[in-house]
Amino acid sequence: IALREKTAAATPGAVFDSKANSIQVDGQPQISRFESELLYFKKLLALCKKEHIKMVFVNMPVGEEYRAKVPPPLRKRYPDELFRIAESFGATSVNLDTKAFNQSDFIDFIHVNARGGVKVNELLSKELQAKNFFAIAK
Repeated sequence: IALREKTAAATPGAVFDSKANSIQVDGQPQISRFESELLYFKKLLALCKKEHIKMVFVNMPVGEEYRAKVPPPLRKRYPDELFRIAESFGATSVNLDTKAFNQSDFIDFIHVNARGGVKVNELLSKELQAKNFFAIAK
């Protein structure tokens, strides 16, 4: 996935593409990378469950450029599998990748700007309240 130039210093192995004015980390979605991320996601969820830490998985909104670059089957597979896995460990899942966001809510194709951040906070708060996430366990 392409990242902005300012991320270059913090992204070991990234290559700057001056034509695209972006950094190519993996150019195209990598299934093996996805499988590796799933493994570590499961490990994190298992640890949190063991330590009685409440977890929230949030599928963040993405811009139109991201939708255009990532093939629809992978775009669907990623959140679907993560929601299924999160819920199997008792984590709360929230999908914020909705029509509530438009391109003016993003600074690039995947990161929200200040206005988008306000929307994220408002929607996430409402979703967590609706799911009774903040209730104190007895």
